[in-house]
Amino acid sequence: MDLKIIRNVNQVNINVFQKPTPADTTIHFTSNHSIEYNVAAYKFYIRRLDTLPQSQEHKTKRINTVKQIAVNNGYPYS
Repeated sequence: MDLKIIRNVNQVNINVFQKPTPADTTIHFTSNHSIEYNVAAYKFYIRRLDTLPQSQEHKTKRINTVKQIAVNNGYPYS
């Protein structure tokens, strides 16, 4: 799994590990694929955010990363 575990004296933090040079490529919004295939990656990202015990700071950072990936792949953002 792609987790980064940080152990401090009184607590353990679990965060999503992302390679320093991610591709950030998903199926483009305007592709000929069905909408289910187009949004599958984003459903995975969101489910992973909801199921992993992360600090709010890291969760907010990851949400912003997912939003940016969506924008980079042509998904409308409002």
